[in-house]
Amino acid sequence: MILVDNIPVNTEEVRRLEGEIFRQKKDYDVLQEEKRKSLEESQQMKKLHSELQAQSLEQTQKIKELNRQLEAKEELVKNKSRVFRV
Repeated sequence: MILVDNIPVNTEEVRRLEGEIFRQKKDYDVLQEEKRKSLEESQQMKKLHSELQAQSLEQTQKIKELNRQLEAKEELVKNKSRVFRV
């Protein structure tokens, strides 16, 4: 035990508390790094999600257009078939 400003201080307790502070700081730093990585991953996932939504919309529009073209061609074939029957 030592005196600091005329107050008795247990040096072992001080060392123990310093060690605890060091461990908590280390844990805090690890958590901060995990948080940073999680945020980065979240941003990448949001970007990918947006890109996939855009691709899906584009594919849906292409499918609709192809269906319209197919219907138009089927109608032409149907009309030609009627002409040949007459």
